[in-house]
Amino acid sequence: MFIGSDKVWKTLIFYMRGPLMSNVKMVIVIDDSEAVRSKVGHWFKQREYSVVEAADGEEGYKKIKDNLNQLTLIVSDYNMPKMNGGELLLKLDKEGLGIDIVKVLLTTETPNKKTFDFTKINNFRGWILKPINEKKFLKVMEALGFFKV
Repeated sequence: MFIGSDKVWKTLIFYMRGPLMSNVKMVIVIDDSEAVRSKVGHWFKQREYSVVEAADGEEGYKKIKDNLNQLTLIVSDYNMPKMNGGELLLKLDKEGLGIDIVKVLLTTETPNKKTFDFTKINNFRGWILKPINEKKFLKVMEALGFFKV
């Protein structure tokens, strides 16, 4: 194995994201609703998180790749144009990207395994039913260890 191999770099990046970069607080919020992106982004910004926003799965994928080493959380809508949230998470996993990043989906209906098998996604922690309010969202983020309420 030589120093330029993908496996070595992925291993180095994985370990760098641990203790050396633990002060990095960046999330991406992906939703086709600007109102949802703005609201959720605001809740994170109030808690000193850096927030990246995307309007659909394709844009989200590009921004995730651009910020891969800083992201700690992906919050994505499930139903979006171009690429839905499930397709996005599957694509990331297939390419070995963001395996250690926590993932949460926003959806208007309770998903089931026929719709999307969440058990196949690395670090998938669950979904939040819309409409979301601050109290419910903060409670979920606290349970995941992102906020202290």
